[in-house]
Amino acid sequence: MTDVFPASNAYGSRRWVVVAGTGLQFGTSRTAVRAARALGASLAQHRYGLVAGGWHGVDYVVTDAFLHSLAQQGLPADDHLIQVLTKDQEVLIPGGRIVRTEAGAREWSEPQKYADAVVLIGGLGGTYYTWLGALHDGLPRFPLGGTGGDARRAFKESVDLWELIPVPGLNLQEFEALGRPMRSDADADALARYLVGQLLTKSLAAADARSRADSTGSPSIFISYSRRDAPWVDRLRTLFRPMERRGAVSTWSDADLLAGQAWEPQLLATIAASKAALLLVTPAFIQSEYVRRVELPALLARARAPSQQFRLFWVLLEPCDWKAVMPELAEVQAIGDPARPLRRSHSSADEQVLLISVVDKVAHSLFALSR
Repeated sequence: MTDVFPASNAYGSRRWVVVAGTGLQFGTSRTAVRAARALGASLAQHRYGLVAGGWHGVDYVVTDAFLHSLAQQGLPADDHLIQVLTKDQEVLIPGGRIVRTEAGAREWSEPQKYADAVVLIGGLGGTYYTWLGALHDGLPRFPLGGTGGDARRAFKESVDLWELIPVPGLNLQEFEALGRPMRSDADADALARYLVGQLLTKSLAAADARSRADSTGSPSIFISYSRRDAPWVDRLRTLFRPMERRGAVSTWSDADLLAGQAWEPQLLATIAASKAALLLVTPAFIQSEYVRRVELPALLARARAPSQQFRLFWVLLEPCDWKAVMPELAEVQAIGDPARPLRRSHSSADEQVLLISVVDKVAHSLFALSR
């Protein structure tokens, strides 16, 4: 455990989630405890980073469950947990990295400096200010209305304001699932899996796309895929986003084509300028005439060039007969086992772990190329 929060590693793909809620040593509702325990475990299983406040109640429960899941996976706490404490606050659960701040308003705003999204569980006043801060900053925000308190208030106001200020990437029906009651551990586990495995990914992808549209510069990673597989692209680009914010890499897909201009010259120019490409192989991908006729030949030509300043990768996401339809892939470096599609993972958490591995391997190769 350290009292300093250092810069992230050069190619880490961690996304960080603030969890705020009821801070009572005694009297935190059973529903809030259930939700915090389920959420902590699910965040760790999906390899998210946790930012917590270090108080009793929700902070304690979510951090304890998170650390327990990390330990089961053999993962270091310092890489996954940030505890934001006031200057004189006791450390209740040793582990992770400690950030000290002033009591009061800074206590509620400081955690969001490290966060990509915010989840609210219960709360008795301060948690509501955390929601207001996330609303102001445009962060994805997920008040679990069924846990009562500030979270219920924030949930109801989110619904009332939906037409003006929706949560990025979600429709109202998806969001309203966060208001479900949690009468059992099974209910809490199901809602945590839904939030972490589905809603969080969708909302982060939408928020990332909005901020990416304001950026400039040549992309370093070209993503080749079928339009039917856009959800896979969203998940991968969400994992690349921390590195994009630091300027370490940039990604490009045809969703970034500029309106009002011929699209094919843009695409070919991007291939020519990129330092790497990642092929997302699925049944739809290998059946795409455009991929087979234009994109793949252009990418292979760059990979075969003697300069060795371009890297080409592919990952098998879904079962398909790529050997028969695209035998050229045999000469391209596969990430993971080309005989085991990522879609056949046991759970969404296992999928997420494998996607993180894909992102880190591509990024690591790019950094090695630039040395």
